[in-house]
Order: sequence, then C-alpha cells, then structure tokens
Amino acid sequence: KQWYQRRVAITAGGTVINDCTGESLALRALRRYLLDQIELCLGNRPSVYSKERGSPKCSLKKTVSFLMYSNSSPMGDCRAVNHESLDAAMETDTTAVLPAATATGTPTPMETDKPKKKKWQKFKVHSTPDVDLGKITFARTLEKDGSSEVPIVKNAENAETCHCIVSPSDKLAVRQMCGVQGSILFNLSTAVYISQYLVNRSFNEQAMTRALYGRVKDANLRGTSIGACPTIVQVTWRAGRMPEKKTQFALIWAQNHTLELLYTPTGKQVTSWADASAHDHSLDVSKLEELDIMAMSEYSTKAMYTALSNVCSKNKKPYPQKYSVMKSANTRYRTTKTAVLNHLKETGMGSWSEHANKPDY
Repeated sequence: KQWYQRRVAITAGGTVINDCTGESLALRALRRYLLDQIELCLGNRPSVYSKERGSPKCSLKKTVSFLMYSNSSPMGDCRAVNHESLDAAMETDTTAVLPAATATGTPTPMETDKPKKKKWQKFKVHSTPDVDLGKITFARTLEKDGSSEVPIVKNAENAETCHCIVSPSDKLAVRQMCGVQGSILFNLSTAVYISQYLVNRSFNEQAMTRALYGRVKDANLRGTSIGACPTIVQVTWRAGRMPEKKTQFALIWAQNHTLELLYTPTGKQVTSWADASAHDHSLDVSKLEELDIMAMSEYSTKAMYTALSNVCSKNKKPYPQKYSVMKSANTRYRTTKTAVLNHLKETGMGSWSEHANKPDY
C-alpha cells in the first residue's frame, strides 16, 4: 500500500517531518536518544554505549536491547495475510498459545485451560478503496499479473502535487538489516537493531515475521552482519479495544527532550497553541497553517544533523560538513541499504520511494 503527502510540504531543507506515522516518529525519537547516549559515552559518563576498542565508533552494551510497542501491526506488508491458509489454520488449530512473563521478563508459551480458537486479525492483501486527499484522489488496484498494488491517479492534472510515503512495514524491514541508527549516526555508532516488537491487538505472527525479516534476510550483503530475527509478542494494556480516532496531530518525545505536538499536514510542531486559542475557543484546525504558531521540530532531520555536528565538534570527531554528503557517502550502511532495496525490487516484495527533493544542506 502507498501513502501520499502533498509535495508542497516536502522540502529539501530537512525542516519538516514528512512521515508522521507512529513507527516513523518512534524511530526519530530513538535516534535522538541514541545521539544523547553517544555524547555521554564519548564524555566517559554512564551510557547504554561503550567505546569500541580500536574504532572511532561506540557500540551498544550487550546487556541493552530495544523493544518497539505498537497498538497494532505496522501498516503495509505486516498486515498481508493469505485468507485461504488463515481460514484453514483457524479450523484445524484450536489451542490458544499466549505469552506469559517469567521472572526474568522473557515471554514463554502457556496453554490455556480450555481449548479456544486462535484470535486472528484478517487483513486484505489487495483492496480498492479510494484514498481521498482533497484535491487528489488515488485508487489502489492490482497490476495485471496480480503481484502487487499500484496507485492509479484519477485526477492526473494534479498528480505532481503528491508524493509517496514508504510504508512502516518496509521502513522497519530495511532498518532490521541496516540498523535503526540510520546514516546520520553511522559514523559514531555501530548498528543498533530492534530485538522485539510488542503488539497490543490481534496480529498474524507469521505475516509480521515475514514482512520484517523473512523477505529481506536473503539480500546480497556480501558478508555484512545483519540484525537477528525479532521476536513478536502480544501484550494487553486494556481489557477492551478502544474505538479508533483519526487526527491531524501526533506526539513525539525522547528522554530529556520536550514533548512536541506535531501538525502532520505541515510536518512541524505547534509552538503556541494556547496563545492561538486563548481568544478564539472555536479555532478552526484547518486554519493553523495561516497562523504563525509552528516551527521546525527538534526531531527533524536538519535539527538532528545540527545536534550531531555539535557533538562531533565538542568531542573532536570528524563529520561531513553537509548532511547530503553524509547521506550519499559510500559507507557500509549505504551499501547495505542499497542491497536490501534492490532485493525488495527484484523479488517484488516491496518498494522504496525516493523523494523528488534531495537534501541540499
């Protein structure tokens, strides 16, 4: 599946957050936290990192691992389930296997007292609902060979005003090979991976494992080490499922940093909502762009690169003078990511949209 954002909101300056899906924002906040921990490590202070002997990089301590929580399966390939095999499994398997926490916190299988059918969440692999983007309307449909979904532009005259956003499933799968530290922290950090996913609703473990690891693990990486297959555990924070609500706002936060309220159509943070609504309690959200109450997020790429530059300068570490140079440099991270993307394209198991506006800072 494809997600689209107005191209006018996508800039080459790295000042806006183009993808405000929950998984993408979590990765941004994690990278901000990792940079803080790298700074502590370089300053010989307590950190989740330790200095790599004989290397300019810091490495994550073996006792530290990262888990990602999600309300539901990440959008995209994680939700692709074969209906025929799913129905067969539900008819033949009547034993519910649930995770139970041990004293060490490690999930272990536990059979229920009474046989129950597995709770599966069905997702359609292919669907054709229209995606209303205001002036632009796209429809999802099948290619002629039925292999994948492609966007069809209904209103061709405005086609250039939108841009495809990579699905969270594809983004997490690539990070599982290259590391969540991204290219921006590669010069200072060894690869960091998500070791476990915690999901709050029914999901298909086989589909998630295939989407996040199985379809990318065979990429031609020429001996480069990759992350291990993550474990997937179901957790329940509430007895009942809360009704879903759609909003144009998102929250992002990293330890020791400010909690930001993002207005997703612009990819910027709302800095003074209280002042804007103090005299007008019926403030129209659609008019936010007209008000001077938004600023660049601390978690934007440009802000992150500025913070990285300050850390490198303070600790006398070399770094590229432009983010565009860092992003395109022929590092192991870049070659690994390119190999994974080529594998996804060749096998027809995923796609990665390139931004039309390349970074110029």
